[in-house]
Amino acid sequence: MTLRIALVDDHAAMRGALQRLLERQPGWSVVVQADGGHAAVRAIAACAPQPPDVVLLDMELRDLDGLSVAALLLARWPRLRILMLSWHDDLPLVRAAAEAGCHGYVLKDDPPAELIHAVGEVAAGRHHLSTTLRRAQTSGDPISVFC
Repeated sequence: MTLRIALVDDHAAMRGALQRLLERQPGWSVVVQADGGHAAVRAIAACAPQPPDVVLLDMELRDLDGLSVAALLLARWPRLRILMLSWHDDLPLVRAAAEAGCHGYVLKDDPPAELIHAVGEVAAGRHHLSTTLRRAQTSGDPISVFC
């Protein structure tokens, strides 16, 4: 079975690099690429009747922020698995992603192996929090849902 992935990032070079990295994994395929939130919703809708298994979603897009996009996607496809991707290691923002229903949060400067692991974890129905962020979290923190 193929793992179907959507990449949503407003930088074409980042999407290209991520696609090459992800598609090196056996059975993984990038089926959607979008440069903004509205484009992501349209592209994922065009995949009907089978949306992607995982959406790798940039926190900062030109038209909408990642939290708004996550809310739009999950309202329409509640079973969609979303992994937030960001430069921001700000814990309140990570908490907001958890509260929005995202299934994981990775940093753009995490090692590629961690990103691959995170996509696999989220696809398997688990949660993932960047190792860097996990070290910064305190016990009982709302982002512990990602651990």
